[in-house]
Amino acid sequence: MKPPVKFGLIGAGSIAQTYAQAFDGWNGAKLAAVADTRPEVAQAMAETLKAAAFTAHQAMLAGGPPLDAVIVCTPPDSHEAIVKACVDRKLHVLCEKPFTLDTASARRMVAAAEAAGVKLTMASKFRYCDDVVRAKSIVTSGILGEIHA
Repeated sequence: MKPPVKFGLIGAGSIAQTYAQAFDGWNGAKLAAVADTRPEVAQAMAETLKAAAFTAHQAMLAGGPPLDAVIVCTPPDSHEAIVKACVDRKLHVLCEKPFTLDTASARRMVAAAEAAGVKLTMASKFRYCDDVVRAKSIVTSGILGEIHA
């Protein structure tokens, strides 16, 4: 049996709660560390998950448990710096959407991940849900006419 993939979670807001639930009972992965600027929030989530808590992603990356990947659930204006710090440490990254605020920063993030030889992807979980796929098909078929908004 392979050891579980060890994840760090950066940002412990509402979307991070969904990720935390996804780890519950999954033997293939473990949430090993949680970082949030609000100490009480990071600590509460970490205790629930039996993970280490940090008040900054820098502290988690520098002194936390060994990680294989991170999930970034912070405001989009912080994504570039956080992703860069993670890929510099050769960690794979799943970044919540919106990926970043502009094309230039998205390109820098992708280039940094490619240079580090790690995977970087944006979360788009609903893209593959049956109802979303069907809705897209209806819209692109033209049956609804020209859609303006």
